[in-house]
Amino acid sequence: MKHTTVKHITVYPIKGAQGISLDRARVLTEGLEYDRRWMLVEEDGTFISQRNFPQLTQLQVRIEENNLHAEINGESIEIPLLSSIESMQTVHVWKSTFQAGHISKEFDAFFSDHLGKSLRLINLHDEKARVKGLDIPPHKTTVSFADGYPILLLGQNSLDHLSERLGV
Repeated sequence: MKHTTVKHITVYPIKGAQGISLDRARVLTEGLEYDRRWMLVEEDGTFISQRNFPQLTQLQVRIEENNLHAEINGESIEIPLLSSIESMQTVHVWKSTFQAGHISKEFDAFFSDHLGKSLRLINLHDEKARVKGLDIPPHKTTVSFADGYPILLLGQNSLDHLSERLGV
């Protein structure tokens, strides 16, 4: 039996922001711990991503003690990992519509000011809030704010093949 080695683990605490490389990660039903547990949404609850809002590429995050540290344009803010929820909001991630927790107007103001768009910071307070249908058994799974699946894997052979086709 051939064994597979995991070379890199990356989590993206705020959906669409820069990722964090980890040496190890805790695997939960809905994905890796801290992966896509926060998300920036427009006023109507629609998520933003790098696809339609490339400024997110500048948003750096890291986990320090009990806080999520977010930094952009030289300014930073600390978000408690166990933030209390100010209110609930209906959010939309692709075809999924569900309830998530709005944390604080203070955090909204930070991200809105530094990203130049009126945004709200949302937290996946209930790991079972989003259930996604699957084409194959078990036909449904809980998932974080990730686009489609709890965990995504990419094999080295696939990367090598892609690099070869791109000529890099």
